[in-house]
Amino acid sequence: MSELSPAYTLLPMLMLFVAGFIVGRATAPSRAARQSRDIETSPAPAKSSADLLDALPADTQANVRLLLGSGRKIEAIRDVRHALGIGLTEAKDLVEHIEASMSRGARAS
Repeated sequence: MSELSPAYTLLPMLMLFVAGFIVGRATAPSRAARQSRDIETSPAPAKSSADLLDALPADTQANVRLLLGSGRKIEAIRDVRHALGIGLTEAKDLVEHIEASMSRGARAS
């Protein structure tokens, strides 16, 4: 029984790789199609914190204030993201806006 040389086992693997590469390139969308899809799905401009606060349900606002009062800012951000379906940065800015309004209200009292 003779053993195959490594060159004979490497050659079919190389041929499969090249064939897969060619098929992938042939079936992939063109660069123009990818660019037009990227333009169509570009994110909408970020809303201001005041607009987002108006869109936030009252029960979520109350829960966020409770979480901030107990020092659980990350959970508050998570709740805002879940309620509004926004990104991390927008949710963090909104929670910080709420936190600042809470501290201004505490100083005014």
